[in-house]
Amino acid sequence: MKFDLPEKASEESLNIDCREIEAMLQGPAMQLKPWPGAQVKLKDGRTLFIREARIEEAPKMLTYMEKIMHIDHDFYDIVGARVYSEILGWYRHRIKDPYQLVGLIDGQWAGFANGRLMNEDINISLHTMALQRGGRIGAVMYYASTFLSVAGCPTRAGRSQGLLCDQEVLGSIDQTVCPTDGRRRSRFQCARFCP
Repeated sequence: MKFDLPEKASEESLNIDCREIEAMLQGPAMQLKPWPGAQVKLKDGRTLFIREARIEEAPKMLTYMEKIMHIDHDFYDIVGARVYSEILGWYRHRIKDPYQLVGLIDGQWAGFANGRLMNEDINISLHTMALQRGGRIGAVMYYASTFLSVAGCPTRAGRSQGLLCDQEVLGSIDQTVCPTDGRRRSRFQCARFCP
């Protein structure tokens, strides 16, 4: 789209190196610690392993989401389209500070959660999907994604919105003692932002 200039310009066209524009479009990334991964025993006895998705997995994830977009019940089509665009935005570096978590059961993709960090205090959860039935996979994936920013971590206490989660999910996460303050927490609660 072009607009006429409201005033004369000495140069009507500019030759700009696209790499300079790309730096402005991507913006500076926050320095985030990598997601440490977690294992959760599900209600049905299976174990869900949650880890960060790898950028090289994005094309396969996109192919799967294309199939989801053609399911015309329970709003899978629109959620699939939205998640497809979010994965593509991550793959093409068009979302600032995104995260993509995958849940795996016996190596099979079973759950997905994604979002982005606006800043240290605001985590924007985008979507959570259970790709296999049973076990409350969606609830576990949502719970895991909230820990990317909220976490109950002492360095962030009181600065983020609190959690509402299923007590059964809370109780099933592997617990440890937080090195920062000695309180019992899940292994990944403090891993993202605590020193």
